[in-house]
Amino acid sequence: MKIVRIFLTALIISCLWCVTGFAQLPPPPRHAPPPPPRPPRHPKHPRLHIRKPHIHRLHIKLPPPPPRPPAPPPHP
Repeated sequence: MKIVRIFLTALIISCLWCVTGFAQLPPPPRHAPPPPPRPPRHPKHPRLHIRKPHIHRLHIKLPPPPPRPPAPPPHP
């Protein structure tokens, strides 16, 4: 029984040592505050957007498709 008592006492002392030792550690370092946002490099000028002449593929006139063959007569 004495061995169990010594073991438990050592366990309690080691736990208290750890708990009080963690309380004495310095606080973790804080992250640096984020830097202030940078001003934009180039100031935006109010410019009119000039559209370039753009030819869309769908606007190009294609030749008419070949005529379809006549449908077969329906079955009576």
